[in-house]
Amino acid sequence: MPRKDPEERRQYQREYIRRTWLRHLEHSKEAMRRWRANNPEKRLARDRAYKQRHPEQVRAGHKRYREKYPEKRRTLWQRRRARELGAPGNFTSAEWMQLLVEYEHRCAYCGCEGPLQADHRVPLSRGGSNDITNILPACGLCNQRKGAMNETEFRKRLRDHARNHRKIDDEAAG
Repeated sequence: MPRKDPEERRQYQREYIRRTWLRHLEHSKEAMRRWRANNPEKRLARDRAYKQRHPEQVRAGHKRYREKYPEKRRTLWQRRRARELGAPGNFTSAEWMQLLVEYEHRCAYCGCEGPLQADHRVPLSRGGSNDITNILPACGLCNQRKGAMNETEFRKRLRDHARNHRKIDDEAAG
């Protein structure tokens, strides 16, 4: 029986279209998944052609991704650097994020907040691995100051530096 009220009829039509559209959308997605799985060469050729025709859009998409996921980009860069140096092991973005949570998003050396970098307890230049067990979150300043020292050497340097500052402060006050 047709609906006599025009608003009720419109609402029914909207709901019908929405249901039909959702079914069509799922069907289309599944068909596209099958096509991609069955035609990998055609898909790669199509993707390459798109990238050549629309380089600005591709660059803009890459930029949006880097801005949206800076931690993932940093992790990928770190893994590439370790690979180039021939360091064994690697860590994932999820492991890095878990490490940040453990350190409450603070530098392992000075405790400051802010953008953190993956610092190697035993530096790659001294044969350290790129495994998550050899990684600490460090602020850029601490990571730069640490250089090629291992963790214990750097912590000793920080303690000595703090001790010297206390002596100077005590002499100035006394």
